[in-house]
Amino acid sequence: MEIFGDIKTLDNLPLTKKLLMSDPKYYEVSYAINVHMLDDKGDLKSVNQSDALRQWLNLKREFQSHGLEVEVVPAKPGLPDLVFTANQSLSLPGGKVLLSKMKSSQRAPEVKVLQTWYEENGINNFYQMKNTFESMGDLIWHPGKRLYWGGYGFRTEKSALEEMHKVTKIPIIGLKLQMEEFYHLDTCFSILDHESVAYYPKAFDDETNAYIKNWFKNLITLDEDEALLNFAGNCYCPDGKNVFLQSGSEKFEKTLRNFGFNPVAVETSEFIKGGGSVFCMKLPLFF
Repeated sequence: MEIFGDIKTLDNLPLTKKLLMSDPKYYEVSYAINVHMLDDKGDLKSVNQSDALRQWLNLKREFQSHGLEVEVVPAKPGLPDLVFTANQSLSLPGGKVLLSKMKSSQRAPEVKVLQTWYEENGINNFYQMKNTFESMGDLIWHPGKRLYWGGYGFRTEKSALEEMHKVTKIPIIGLKLQMEEFYHLDTCFSILDHESVAYYPKAFDDETNAYIKNWFKNLITLDEDEALLNFAGNCYCPDGKNVFLQSGSEKFEKTLRNFGFNPVAVETSEFIKGGGSVFCMKLPLFF
């Protein structure tokens, strides 16, 4: 675990209600860059593209029906993972955008697609990350505060968190990941409100677990099967109340209700084949 910056006094930051998604026209599993992309025989998983489109449209509608505005980046041939818009860029308060440096060569061209989209929408203040950095796959805002929780160890480098802090002056609490199934922080750690976190403890070492327990009042530990197979940790709570999550996580949904949250179950099974779910499929925008 590493801390970059001063976390004793944190500035307030309003929640954003604007999200960026990318349509799944060319989404498929055409290569393997995480363990979820392979079946039990070691073959690439097969995507039902009509089901993927239906699931994506339903998620978009659910976001919109809960008061969120959604912008859409058009799909591009040859970039099947463009649909996971949490990864290629980072929108910052004030209109600045950090451009990711993707670990895999297959996904690297996605960054330019996002830069072009920003430029077409009047955003021209960019910073290109020098260290491997996969944006909100490994960066999670602390609700209402100018503070990030950052993951490192599989995709984003620890040095990238330090670089980002130097560029943005936003403090970051860096958490080291230790299970390849949870290669991004957003697959196993979701902050629901200022006092509540849902996470899978085995994804972190003892020091990190102790720190998480000390920070949050309400700790929701995810069931192993729901975390591993149903991507329960890849949920998204944009408003401290509604929690968008993959359907079928019955234990997690019950616990959320007990803590006063409203589970909004959606089907993202086709995208789980690519290693992502609800949180991966959107990026909060600050403009």
